[in-house]
Amino acid sequence: MDARRFRNMFAILHNLDLWVLEEAGVITPGANGGSDWTRFNRDLTTFVLKLPDDRLEKLFALVESRQPNPQSIERAL
Repeated sequence: MDARRFRNMFAILHNLDLWVLEEAGVITPGANGGSDWTRFNRDLTTFVLKLPDDRLEKLFALVESRQPNPQSIERAL
């Protein structure tokens, strides 16, 4: 991972909508109180660190699926 990919990871995380996280299985749809969604928005780092392994893998896969193709980045430069 290089610096651009690292920064892009944060850009992706900060632009995820609730329905996307629910659809991916990262947040339980219709969870009572919405504490996961609240934590995601207020303290993303704590949200990620407290995720159970199965949901962390889903979040990782979601972020990776939105990373740009390395060749397209090189062409843009």
